[in-house]
Amino acid sequence: MVDIKDKNSEQPVILGTYPADYIKIGTEEENFRIFISENTLSDVKAYLSSDKSNELGGVLLGDVYKDDSQNLFIVIDEIVIARFTEANVTRLTFTHKTWEYINDKIDKEFSAKRVLGWFHSHPGHTVFLSSYDKFIHENFFDRDFMVAYVYDPINNTEGFFLWKEKLLSKANCFYVYSDFQTNKENINILNSDIEIEKKTKESNLSGKIILVISILSLILSAVLLIKYFDVSNKYSDLGDINGRIKELKEEDIKTNGRIDKLVTALETSSDSSKRNLSYILKYQIKPGDSLRKLAVQYYKDEGKYNFLIRYNNLKDENDIAIGQIIEIPMER
Repeated sequence: MVDIKDKNSEQPVILGTYPADYIKIGTEEENFRIFISENTLSDVKAYLSSDKSNELGGVLLGDVYKDDSQNLFIVIDEIVIARFTEANVTRLTFTHKTWEYINDKIDKEFSAKRVLGWFHSHPGHTVFLSSYDKFIHENFFDRDFMVAYVYDPINNTEGFFLWKEKLLSKANCFYVYSDFQTNKENINILNSDIEIEKKTKESNLSGKIILVISILSLILSAVLLIKYFDVSNKYSDLGDINGRIKELKEEDIKTNGRIDKLVTALETSSDSSKRNLSYILKYQIKPGDSLRKLAVQYYKDEGKYNFLIRYNNLKDENDIAIGQIIEIPMER
């Protein structure tokens, strides 16, 4: 059995403050508070929804603090997806290779983070911890601040489980905080910037189409001009010149037809990106591609680029190359 490594597990718990902007999900307050970033929770749900025929899972990362009343609280802001698992619709097994992958990922990319627990899906089986789930938690996530998150992607239900008096119990509530709105003074400014960014992205495709057409029109005009003077020099006979000009006009019509096809193809490509596919899409990186663009294209949310980084085991958003094949999980 391979234990999960946490180099920071013995570090003292320091005094901290709650995230500035959060909402409560659930009912009664808990002495032990669970905070998770909005982007991280979105990434977790997107991954767990990518396969509704098998359970999926991973590890939750972040840090643990004490509040002014000396109560513990955790802030979850990163995840590591569990690869090389053995799974079906009712059970998820972390193999020896899974633990090795998770430990290596934490050592290389998240060495400053603490392991705060784990997450997994229950497709169509509601939110609870099975006896096997409890075995995993009791043997690998036994610290008093470690939690388990369960999500049912079919019924869209969720919940956290935590330690209460040395027993695993479902949390009454948890808190989702914004990654962007860190204080009230910046809320209006940030909302304005986000709205401007959305409008810019919406007009981006139209701008590219217009730019392509403009460039092609300039090139076509230059070519026609050169050919016209060339014809004028070569043919002194007016009839020959008129005939050549007619040929050039026919070429112009054909070229305009090709431009129309190009515009149609670009618009079709834009429309096709909006379809909701129900499988893992294998995508080949093209010139000008970025993970942010792909996140907007396939998820309509630029913030999902972090999910593509984790799912494809990339170092960061620049760790892609033209011709590279990446996987894009699409919600069923």
